Amino acid sequence: MKIKNIGTHAYHCCAIHGCKYGDKECPVTTKKVEQEYTCQWCDESGFHTIDDVKQYVHYEKELQSAIEQGHKTIEVDVNFLTKMMKNENM
Repeated sequence: MKIKNIGTHAYHCCAIHGCKYGDKECPVTTKKVEQEYTCQWCDESGFHTIDDVKQYVHYEKELQSAIEQGHKTIEVDVNFLTKMMKNENM
């Protein structure tokens, strides 16, 4: 299946907050491509850089994998966890 408008989605959509255009097949929300910038809701949610978003997506995948495999724990970077716990908007 060919993905349409990859650049548009990569520049405007968010792996955390969703597709700006409501596209269920959005290549960013389906994790087929990485987003290039934070979205308009990222900053107020505590994701100030694209690296924050990438780290969140990484741990989201780790968590899902652990759940699927029946694991009870995952390793998380203390700095990232502290940052997320301090964020009141999450």
